[in-house]
Amino acid sequence: MPNPQAPGPFRVPSTPSSPPAPAPGEGNTVGQHPLTAAHYRWLAIWCLVALAIRLLGLTLKPAWMDEVATAIYSLGNSSYLLPLDQTVDLGAMLAPLRPRPDAT
Repeated sequence: MPNPQAPGPFRVPSTPSSPPAPAPGEGNTVGQHPLTAAHYRWLAIWCLVALAIRLLGLTLKPAWMDEVATAIYSLGNSSYLLPLDQTVDLGAMLAPLRPRPDAT
């Protein structure tokens, strides 16, 4: 270990001591500002706004192809069951989305 009193490039800089522990009831702080009930109210409001934005119109959008593929494969089926060179009816189109009892 280098000598902290040695001159030149081998001197270890002194580090400031850690700040004192907060007094009871002053533990929730951001920087030097204590968190108040207003902070928590604003946090709750913004979380509710974000949830509303996320859920509004959620059913208006179609499922993405990776979501459909995950559903098909998790049921033990494959998308290769659908013929690509002919028109198929709705029953055949939904066949890969039905669970197979013999799938593991």
